[in-house]
Amino acid sequence: MPVATNSTLELVHYANIALKSIYRTGYTYKKTGVFVTDIVPDNQVQMALLDTVDREKHRKLMVAIDDLTDRFGRERVKVATQGVDNQWLLRSDMVSKCYTTRLSDIQTVHVL
Repeated sequence: MPVATNSTLELVHYANIALKSIYRTGYTYKKTGVFVTDIVPDNQVQMALLDTVDREKHRKLMVAIDDLTDRFGRERVKVATQGVDNQWLLRSDMVSKCYTTRLSDIQTVHVL
């Protein structure tokens, strides 16, 4: 990505570009995620000389989306390319235990 961002619209835009570059008809694909690294405060982002994104407009939109999410819950407001009727279900056969949120899942280590 040319500039670090916290805009869902921009992240989805680049994810779609990446998908279009690798997608081939006839292959089976799996859902994946994104690793976020090198997180910096948004007032310390190195801007690109030829950046054309209206970052203030994106910031205001993301604040509005966050407010709606806080008020009405997750998955109520989405980017249209995310779809509205997801038929897939999250596979949970390999999900990790809740070590940080459930006392019963804390591991015990025995030392001899």
